Formats: sequence, C-alpha cells, structure tokens
Amino acid sequence: MKINTIKQTIVLAAVLAGASHTALGLVTQGASSAYGISANTQIIDLNTLLGIGVSLAVPPTPLVSGVAPAPYSLSNSLASFSATSGSSTVLGGGTLGLSSGVLTVTASSTVDGGAGSRNAQGSSTVANFSSTTSLTGRTSLLNSANLFGFTGSTVSSFASVTGDYGAFTTSGGSRIVDASGAGDGFTTFTVFGVNFNVAVNALGEVAPNTTLTINSSSSASFSDSLGTDLTGSLSIILNEQILSGDGITSRGLEVNALHVTYNNAGASFFNALGIKVDDANRVNGGFIVGHSQASLQALQAVPEPSTCALFGIGGCLAFLRFRALSKRNAV
Repeated sequence: MKINTIKQTIVLAAVLAGASHTALGLVTQGASSAYGISANTQIIDLNTLLGIGVSLAVPPTPLVSGVAPAPYSLSNSLASFSATSGSSTVLGGGTLGLSSGVLTVTASSTVDGGAGSRNAQGSSTVANFSSTTSLTGRTSLLNSANLFGFTGSTVSSFASVTGDYGAFTTSGGSRIVDASGAGDGFTTFTVFGVNFNVAVNALGEVAPNTTLTINSSSSASFSDSLGTDLTGSLSIILNEQILSGDGITSRGLEVNALHVTYNNAGASFFNALGIKVDDANRVNGGFIVGHSQASLQALQAVPEPSTCALFGIGGCLAFLRFRALSKRNAV
C-alpha cells in the first residue's frame, strides 16, 4: 500500500509540474520601413582624353521607418519627385533622369511587449514614374541613344510579417502598371530603342523575383539596323523579394517593386554609312523604386513552475510525511 501511495503521489506531482510548463513566445521587437525611390548611378567615359563623367545619387526618398515596442503607424509623402544629371558637352557622357508624381510610404507595427501574435508591415506607392539613362557619343549626332527607358508607370509594393516565436508568416508583393495599363498583359521597358515586355496579371502583378537580364548574348534581340554591340549587362528585377531570419526567433521580408542594376553597361554604334563611331561610355550602379520592408524578433518564454503547482507538490509531500508519522505512532 505504501509503495502504491508513493507512486500515485509522484504521478500527481509530475502532472502538476508538467501542467505548469506551458510556455508562450514573446515578440520582442517589430520594425518596418519604406521609401519611394533611391539611386546611385554613374556614367563613366573610359576615354582618358575626355574623361567625362555623370553621376546621380538619390537617398531613399521619401523615407519612413519605425521600431516597436511601442506600437506605431507612420506615413510620409511627396507631391512629386525629379532628379536629373547630365554632361555639359555633346562630346561624351550622357544624361541620367528619374521623376514621378505622388509618392506615398507607410510603416506600422503592433508589437507592444505583450505575449501573442504581432505584426509589422511597410508599403510604398510611386505614381507616374519615369526613368531615362541616355548615352552620348563623342559626336552626338552620330552616336547617342537611350540605354534604358521606363515611362509613366505606377509602381507599388508591400511587405508584412505576422506571428509569434516559431510561427512567423510573411506576405508581400508588387504592382507595376505602365502607361498602357495592365489590361494589355505587359509592362514594357525600352532598351536602346527596343521594347522588352514582361507579362503581368490584370492588377500589374508578376511572380516574385522576375528577372530580365540583357547582356552581350542578348544582342540578337536588338534591331541590326542599330548596329548595337552591348557591353556589360543590364539587370531588371520586378517584385524582388528577399527573406531573412531563421523563421523561429526572427523573420524579415524586403520587397523592391523595381530594381535596375547596371554592370559596366554600354554600347558601340555604327552610323548609316557603316562608319564605326567608338563609344567609351559605361554605366554602373542602378536604382530602386517602391521599397518596403518588415521584420519581427521573438523569444521563447522560459517555463517556470506556477505557484499552484508548487503548492500542489508541497502538499503531496506533506501528506506522505503525515502518513508516515501516523503509522509510526500507531505501532
């Protein structure tokens, strides 16, 4: 009987202790940010005699960001944006230009230091966005062209992270609607006067990380009459999505609606008479339009026996002690 009683007491104590070890996660930080346009682009003339250079640097504009706790809901906007840089001579260099209508960015988080699921999110919308990167040869009338063009489009993105320790979910996406609208099923970029179409749905959405890379192997896509010999590469990424964190203690999502990168990009052109006009211009850097970012960090709550469980275990042990003393006195 004594052995059975002890076993039953041990089982009861284990149940009480186990019940007290239920642990919940705690979201300790939420962060989010967004901006409309950023750029760091350079045109370099490799000709050592002229050495004409053009650069365009745009910090994230407009920018909004926040870190929680405490919860926040922020927004920022600009009525319009324009930035242009060009060479002062017709003998080389070129022109870099970015412009848009209204730009609106938001960032928010519900992280408040309490237990349970929380959220962080950011969004960016750029209306009527246009971009041009034009190269000028040493004789502008014989050698000039728009390397990259994108006109009159609405560009937007959002990024969101929701959840708790070990149970994060992310959502994000982009929309790019060019001047022709999404109804035609395409968004169109112009490279050296040639249109490149990327398929979009009725809302202007494309699959994550849709990439168009144009380099020397792509030259066959251009009209032979242009006499184009592309050097380096031009990369266009739509709905770029970058995931971070281990998914247990942290998770982050960064979304860029449009990310254009120049890597020593340039071209040599031939005039109508077939006379080669060497062009030493090279473009590097790039720009981002419609950037959104969100992240959460969490800790697993440390399980501790509850007061009730401690009292329960103590009571069981006291009962065993009392029973033992009662039997001893009865002898």
